[in-house]
Amino acid sequence: MPPVYDPGIADLLSSKTADPGDQAVACNLRHDHRISSAREAEVDNYTSPGVRPHPRTGAALKSLINDYFDRRVRFSFRPDYIVPEWNDNNFVPIATSANPDGLNGSSMLVRVLDLSRLRPVYKWAYEQALPQFLDYGSAATDKALGDWLKSRLAGGGRQFVPALLEAMDRRRHDYPYEPAWAVWWQEFRPFLNRPAERWLDLLGLENRHSDALPHWLVLLRYRLRDVRTLACPTQLDGGWYRFHFPSPLQDEPRLRRGHPMDLAAPPPNRKLLSEFIHQQIRHTDHWTGHLKSTHSNASGELKKQRDAHYHRLQNWYPALRGGGWIEECL
Repeated sequence: MPPVYDPGIADLLSSKTADPGDQAVACNLRHDHRISSAREAEVDNYTSPGVRPHPRTGAALKSLINDYFDRRVRFSFRPDYIVPEWNDNNFVPIATSANPDGLNGSSMLVRVLDLSRLRPVYKWAYEQALPQFLDYGSAATDKALGDWLKSRLAGGGRQFVPALLEAMDRRRHDYPYEPAWAVWWQEFRPFLNRPAERWLDLLGLENRHSDALPHWLVLLRYRLRDVRTLACPTQLDGGWYRFHFPSPLQDEPRLRRGHPMDLAAPPPNRKLLSEFIHQQIRHTDHWTGHLKSTHSNASGELKKQRDAHYHRLQNWYPALRGGGWIEECL
């Protein structure tokens, strides 16, 4: 990030009372070399009501990044990560007749969709009087939502999940929600029979399970050619998310990829998954039929998770074995 952000970053990193997650994000912002100078300039020039530019405290920096993420990524019809002038250094080429050297468009991606985190979609579908959502109006609390989902997903969700995917597709044209995070199907496939908790850990997704509202997870599998722009994620594309970890640069565009931080903190020789982002697409025909729910919350220690991930990166990227880079934060 630009030097003007150093005071806010330093405020968090030097604090003895700051939340470890906030310190992790501050460190990522300092060392995420995937953020281009052009995009840094956009953040540097970013203005928004109630948000102070060039923050000098950690709290002000967090407020600015969250506001930028909401306005320029999450709820944007043209999120910054698809703008070539700001992010083409992270674009992953997809083969076309004009660019036959890109990745094969028949390659398969997969998303894990958490049905327990889709309240805005359910509310919209209820207001539109869509048949599968007519009784959602009372599902305000976690327990009410958990009970509603359990009843809707009884029998495997064969009617509800397709209806939900159709509602998501209709809603996204008026209310964008970006980005979509995906990994290669062939890399995720060995974990299909693992429990839902392992799916969350594997993809660096925080497990917020409760008995009232477990995570209900489905898999969406689709071809690379269904995506317009595939990109490697940066911290800016995840907002103030503590479980992101910057990935090393790859000079060859076809090899560009991020790597989710496995929250189970596996040993260094465990293979890394490849991670990408893209804009939301139509998923109505992409459900694999898999449906799983969590039964426990087994959260680990963030420092151990980051240490383990960095050692895995060093194992797979020999250039990192000399140290440096992000080690000040480990």
